[in-house]
Amino acid sequence: MLMMVVEILTLIATNGTAPGIDEGTLRLEALAGSVERYSKIEFVIHLDRHYRNPFDPSEVDLILEITTPKGERLVLPAFLYQHYERRMLQRGGRREEWLYPVGKPEWRARFSPSEVGTLTSITSH
Repeated sequence: MLMMVVEILTLIATNGTAPGIDEGTLRLEALAGSVERYSKIEFVIHLDRHYRNPFDPSEVDLILEITTPKGERLVLPAFLYQHYERRMLQRGGRREEWLYPVGKPEWRARFSPSEVGTLTSITSH
């Protein structure tokens, strides 16, 4: 069974202490057009704003709010994601694994649907 993600979730709620984020600065991208029931789908949240400490929830706290086909409201926390490249280096006669960041960090949210149907967004906080 497939859950179609036709109406891509469009709203993100931010912590009330974060000044002035409006919907024009947000864009949500699903990394798949559909997902099987109980499988993972990931969303990339493009946010045209930078934070001094993105790990401080008093500065930024991103969540996705969705409504399931049965009308259940779900709140998905977003997280800061960084892709890394693994390299094996020879240092002093021994091999060591090193991780190097690739690209810029980005906000993401993950979801695993337990029912079949279309997801819809609800208003942000």
